[in-house]
Amino acid sequence: MNENSVTDVLAFLEGKDKEVAYDFLLMPFGCSHKDVAYVSTQENYGATIPDLVIHLNNGAGIKIEVKINDAPLTESEKSPYTRDLFIIPANYSDMRSIPASVKKTTWTDFFRYCDRRHCEMQGLNALRFALGI
Repeated sequence: MNENSVTDVLAFLEGKDKEVAYDFLLMPFGCSHKDVAYVSTQENYGATIPDLVIHLNNGAGIKIEVKINDAPLTESEKSPYTRDLFIIPANYSDMRSIPASVKKTTWTDFFRYCDRRHCEMQGLNALRFALGI
């Protein structure tokens, strides 16, 4: 499993899985799955390409960087203006390189949120196993 396949799973979720996942990812921005117009992956923003962009009905786009291993941040990912949210492993070694103004959450928190809502996210079971969650 790599970051692109995890991003694709998140982008193409359906039903309750989609509602729960997007509610979690959008919570720091005061939004929910009801605010989502569409989702894109690997959208080019010039010098940077976030993994996932959740486009909202109001025209805003929440740019998300998906990290599933200890790959260091790229220079563009270190900019406080290129990402709105990082979803990272709980023990991510390059966490200090994420700009303080950018929101971050962990896969552990994501899966706990899903579990509390009785949502398994079967497409992400391999990631969950690999991260030991």
